[in-house]
Amino acid sequence: MDNPNSAKEEFKCIAVFVQVKEVKRVECGKFKCVKGKKYRVEDLNYPSFAVPLQTASRKRVVKYTRILTNVGTPATYKVSISLKIRGVKITVEPEELTFVKKNEKKTYTVTFTALSKPSGTNRFARLTWSGGKYVVSSPIAFSWE
Repeated sequence: MDNPNSAKEEFKCIAVFVQVKEVKRVECGKFKCVKGKKYRVEDLNYPSFAVPLQTASRKRVVKYTRILTNVGTPATYKVSISLKIRGVKITVEPEELTFVKKNEKKTYTVTFTALSKPSGTNRFARLTWSGGKYVVSSPIAFSWE
């Protein structure tokens, strides 16, 4: 069963989780955090990506799933990646999204594979969906801790 809570309400649980490291029970109006659910900032459907990486001797893989909503007429959008970071690979599945009606939603997954870098290293990239009338661009921030 899908969680009927809105993204804004889920963010409240994530914010509390980040602050106290454990969510036992949080109430925000009628909304209640789901007991036992692991809330992660990565799971919010934000147009940007923050990719926290740990400094280690092996590569690390991080996956994010996002939902894109068509706000215009039917169109096909193709993804492109602007990336100039040695040791980092970004893959998107699917690489193309075809919308046949307005307000249609499509899901895509972005996989980040990164080699270790010194702690405190920050790098940036961009993911862009283009085609039809609109261009949707998402900034990506990598940070090694």
